[in-house]
Amino acid sequence: MAMDRRNYRQLVDTTVEIADKVWVADIVGRIVEDLKEESEPYSRMVMETIEKVVAKLGVSDIDAHLEELLIDGSLYAFQEQTSDDDANYVKLNGFGAVVNALGQTSKTLSQLIVNVINFLKVVKQIYNTQHAFQLNICCTKFLQKPVL
Repeated sequence: MAMDRRNYRQLVDTTVEIADKVWVADIVGRIVEDLKEESEPYSRMVMETIEKVVAKLGVSDIDAHLEELLIDGSLYAFQEQTSDDDANYVKLNGFGAVVNALGQTSKTLSQLIVNVINFLKVVKQIYNTQHAFQLNICCTKFLQKPVL
C-alpha cells in the first residue's frame, strides 16, 4: 500500500481525518511503533501521517511516554533510512513537526537527540554525516539553539 502513491495519499488523509474525530493520542499511539518498521516506504508513510496529524491537531492530549516514543521513533526512522530521495525530507520534516509541536518538552529530550547526532557523526560515512548535519540544523531551527 505504501508503494502505491494514490492509496498512500488516501490512507494518510483518512488517518488525519480520523484523528480529527477522535483523540490524537489514540491515533498516534497506534502508529508510532510503526516508525521502526523495516519497510522504508511504510515508515515514511507513517512519519508523514504523524507529521500531518501533529501539525493540524497539536499534541495537547499526548502523555510523556508517548512523547518519548514519538521522539525515539522519529529519530530511529530518520537514522535508519537508506534512500537519499524525498524520503529524507519527509522524515526530517516529520521530525521537525514533532519537535516543534512538543515545544518545551522536546528540549528536555535534547540529550537523546544529541546522542543520535553524535552516533551519526561517528559512523564516518558521508551519508550519515549529511544526516547528522540535517538533524542538527532541524533541531537548531525548532529549539532556537544549537544542540551541539
